[in-house]
Amino acid sequence: MTALSFAVLIVHYGNPDDLGGCLTSLATDQTPFDELVVVDNGSSREHRESAEAIATSHGGRLVVNESNNGFGAGVNLGLGHLSNVDVVVLVNPDARLDPGCIERLLADLATNSRAAAAAPLILNQEGRIWYAGGRFGRWQGRLRQPGFGQPPSGVESGPTGFVTGCVLALRLEALHQVGGFDEQLFMYYEDVDLGERLQAAGWELRLVAEATAVHERGRFGDPDRHLGPGALHHTLSSRTAYVRGRMTGVRRACAIAFTPLLALRFAYLVVRAGHVDRRLQLEAVWTGLVEGLRRPPLTGERIPTLHRPDQPGDAAPIRTVT
Repeated sequence: MTALSFAVLIVHYGNPDDLGGCLTSLATDQTPFDELVVVDNGSSREHRESAEAIATSHGGRLVVNESNNGFGAGVNLGLGHLSNVDVVVLVNPDARLDPGCIERLLADLATNSRAAAAAPLILNQEGRIWYAGGRFGRWQGRLRQPGFGQPPSGVESGPTGFVTGCVLALRLEALHQVGGFDEQLFMYYEDVDLGERLQAAGWELRLVAEATAVHERGRFGDPDRHLGPGALHHTLSSRTAYVRGRMTGVRRACAIAFTPLLALRFAYLVVRAGHVDRRLQLEAVWTGLVEGLRRPPLTGERIPTLHRPDQPGDAAPIRTVT
């Protein structure tokens, strides 16, 4: 089995405290990378300089994006600065890789030639499942993640319908075929969209349960993380824009009709949590809902074409989810 070359790509924004811990875990993973690129997504000068020092100390380099155009745009920028590797491993700054995580992801991609993406089993700090595969429900237009919040027992490796960008190994050959992340999605659902496009092009998404990582900000009941105004706004806005732009027919109509119910569920969670900022949170639910319904549907115009340095080519046309 031929070893796959790989680069690690991290999109960073703001305070770089998480970044140091992430890169330390990367070192303990003991899988030597060919390249490490950290994209700073419009942070302040002070935070940018700190991030550069941290990246350099771990054998990486910093790529600067002068403005924060979202996670997908940050990844696309970083992809344009990679050399000719086989795989790019995306890692969130608040993720911690367990030893052997990347090695097992690469081994799965090497074994399964039609696999475009491999994601590990991701736990939260409490040791419960944060990600163990899933699928995008095409009637309600929402993610289904079995085992979420449960102890990690009985999770098996295999094909899955959804992969998260928190920790994700992507075969660049597949990205060159379908293009990068859709930059119309500022935050959330850009990984859903990419996964659907990859599957529509005949590629497979895989969960590798033997590879594990921890999402340090994935703690349940943390209102600052899951019910913060920004998270609430962008989740509803991106999800609704995705449904309107990628789905068709009766399923699209059903998913759009379900949108107000999803917003009401978020509002209920906000009130139940009793957070001090609940007024701002409820406003974020409303503005996210309205923006998602009013904004132009996804068109695919901001999906960049990606080329290998030695193999220029065109990206495949955007496909709708039926």
